[in-house]
Order: sequence, then structure tokens, then C-alpha cells
Amino acid sequence: MHISGILRSFIPLVEVVPGSKTSSDVMDETMKWVEFIDKKGVRMEKECPGFIGNRLQLALLREALYIVEQGWAKPEEVDKAMEYGHGRRLPVTGPLCSADLGGLDIFNNISSYLFKDLCDYKEPSKLMQSKVDSGDLGSKSGKGFYNWTPELLKRKQRERTEVLLDFLKRDSEKNK
Repeated sequence: MHISGILRSFIPLVEVVPGSKTSSDVMDETMKWVEFIDKKGVRMEKECPGFIGNRLQLALLREALYIVEQGWAKPEEVDKAMEYGHGRRLPVTGPLCSADLGGLDIFNNISSYLFKDLCDYKEPSKLMQSKVDSGDLGSKSGKGFYNWTPELLKRKQRERTEVLLDFLKRDSEKNK
């Protein structure tokens, strides 16, 4: 099996999205089936492009690219900020739960000035496009934001797999 197929099996998320004529009963049965196959269903109320996961991931990527493009931080530092900050909290509290825990008044205040300064690109990042145009496609070409030596690639894949396996173990212990 290809590594991406293996990783998909580690990720329990299944977004259940109704069509315009999907009944509530079909959604209920689908959610039960997703649970039966030991996945974690997320029930959407209606369809939107990219669903939930891809929209959030690409919003985060857009801002990460913008930070690098502005020269505010190197790619490695942006990644470390996520790994050692939000990445540690998000498995337990998503963005809305984090806002509730931190205080909606605080998050609202920060939003009042920071939202104006966040990236609002409507097209792909010029930085990412230039890398794609030059053939720097990330790990599959050996170079992207990182220089992917075989050793680095193997180490990162191993680290990611170990963390995902730990999450699966924790998920199964919660269900006991």
C-alpha cells in the first residue's frame, strides 16, 4: 500500500455531507455506519466546497505561506509554532472550543485588530506557485520548503506515523 493510503487509514475523520435531497434518516444511518467501522463522523448540515477539513487546512496554509512571503519567519519556524503550540492543543480542543476556553471576549478583541491583517488571497500563493513552476514539489521531488533527503523523509514519516498511532490508541481507549 502507498504511504498516503496507509495514512488515510490512521485518520479516523469521515465528513458526512448531505446532498440537496438527502433525508435526515439517511444521514442518521450513515453516521451509525461510520461509527460501526470505527471512524469519527462529522455531520455537515449542507455541502460546501472542500467540506470542513480541507477548508480549515487550506486557511492555515494560506496564512503560513503569507507569513513566510512577508519575511516574518522562515518555513521551519512557522512549522515549529504549529507543532509546539496549536498542534498540541488542537487534538483536544478545536478552534471553537479553544475560543470558548480562552474567553470569547478575548478572542473577539484579538479578532477586531488581527483579522484586518490576515492574508486574504483569492489565488494560490505566489511563493508556492513559484516552487511548483520550478519543480520543487516537496518530498516527492526532494525539495520544497525543505530539502528532503531520504533520511529526513523517513524520519518525518516515522514521527508522523508514531503520533497518529498514539492518537488511534487513545481513541480506542476512550471508546472502552
